[in-house]
Amino acid sequence: MISGNHQFQSVGLFTLTFSTCPSPRAETDAKFIAVSNQIETGKIFMRFKYLCLVLLITMLLTVWSFNIAYASDTIKWHSYEEGKVLAKVEKKKVFLHFYADWCVFCLKMAKETFRDATVVSTLNQDFIAIRVDFDDESAIAEKYGVKGLPANWFLTEMGQPIISIPGLIPPEALLSLLKEVNGINVGG
Repeated sequence: MISGNHQFQSVGLFTLTFSTCPSPRAETDAKFIAVSNQIETGKIFMRFKYLCLVLLITMLLTVWSFNIAYASDTIKWHSYEEGKVLAKVEKKKVFLHFYADWCVFCLKMAKETFRDATVVSTLNQDFIAIRVDFDDESAIAEKYGVKGLPANWFLTEMGQPIISIPGLIPPEALLSLLKEVNGINVGG
């Protein structure tokens, strides 16, 4: 058996090792393989570093864009009781929205209307937004005579009804309503 620069010969229980002279070609081949391995290792390492950098940048951009989207797409919803108190304290009109998880048009309104940046901004700045789950808070729904969903009410800061708008309201229509209702001067 020949392996590298050594020759092995088995004799009984012992193995004898004889050194042989390496050929110049074998030495050159070994150096070439070593250099080639170092180059390949360097290329692989560089590719790995590049991949890590790309992944890091992608993750940072994703987090950054999520934070911007989340910040601008979120309506500050309040519970019914909390919202009524807050409306009096902040002297703002109330946008009261009745919904249910099973309501297709409620889900559409949540996805489209309540994600519109101008609607979100106007609601957060000029109104107290209250969201009431029709199934969990049926007594409140009964108080306002809610029969179908979604149901939307505008209330004075003192909780008096201004107007009721049943059904799905597209973003442009809601924005127009918000501006109109906000301009109405209603005594207490």
